[in-house]
Amino acid sequence: QDVYISRLLAPMYDSPRSCWRRGDVDVAAPREDVSSRRLSDDCVQIAGVSLAGRRGSDGLQAGDTFEVKDYRVPVILRNKDYIRELLAHGGFDVNQSHRWGAFEGVGAVSWPLFTLRPSLHNLTYIKSLEAPLFYGGQPGRFSEDHRITTWQSDGQTYYYNWNFELEFAVRWARGGATFATLSPGACMRDISNGISSFEKSADVR
Repeated sequence: QDVYISRLLAPMYDSPRSCWRRGDVDVAAPREDVSSRRLSDDCVQIAGVSLAGRRGSDGLQAGDTFEVKDYRVPVILRNKDYIRELLAHGGFDVNQSHRWGAFEGVGAVSWPLFTLRPSLHNLTYIKSLEAPLFYGGQPGRFSEDHRITTWQSDGQTYYYNWNFELEFAVRWARGGATFATLSPGACMRDISNGISSFEKSADVR
């Protein structure tokens, strides 16, 4: 099933709630630095679009459909003590002794952010993210400090190689943008000029 980049862009441009809705930008106007452009307060920032795991029920007649998820930043993600505890446990709820409750119940953006499903991410949004919350770093970048993978909790040392991505996901969620999913309609290849390898009508010798 072929999925073109233009189709993955559809939720960002076609959703009536999107900050990047088609027609909002005058293409004839002089180019500007979009990373510094202030987005409207009454629109929804769509930071990424990924393929959903389902297809339209109409088979080859199905068109693309998309869904923009509702998202509000959980207040607790503004608390660095909570984030420190989250990273100290690698995002897992195995240790129930910490005072913050289940990490899974926070309601922040799904993690991991980057999956094997085809997806498209909004670079303008990524560049607008704050700098790493611990050990310094550049805005919109992963933490490159090796200490992000090593944490002390209750007298024990824990190592989580994926914490650089988890910490980035926290900053992504704190930025307030949401995700969209795209369910592409069925695609088919034009085989009028070719013969399938499963066809036996042609006897090649």
